[in-house]
Amino acid sequence: MSQKVTFQWSRLIRDLETGEADENAVKFYQDVIDECKKNDIILVLNLHHFDLPIELFQKYGGWEIYPKAIYDIAKNSYQ
Repeated sequence: MSQKVTFQWSRLIRDLETGEADENAVKFYQDVIDECKKNDIILVLNLHHFDLPIELFQKYGGWEIYPKAIYDIAKNSYQ
């Protein structure tokens, strides 16, 4: 059996300026992986990278949206 699991990069980082890892979050994900391995569950990992933590948004601003890029991604995904 397989299971899709999404890791959110913003939860793995304690200090968003330095990139210092959050050891508790790393341990949480490691425990999930270990438990699945013990139960013969094959994980399909996905790194969710579209999170924008509020502290980065407040400091640097939001994401710019490029309509053509969204169109291109949708078109390529459909093919």
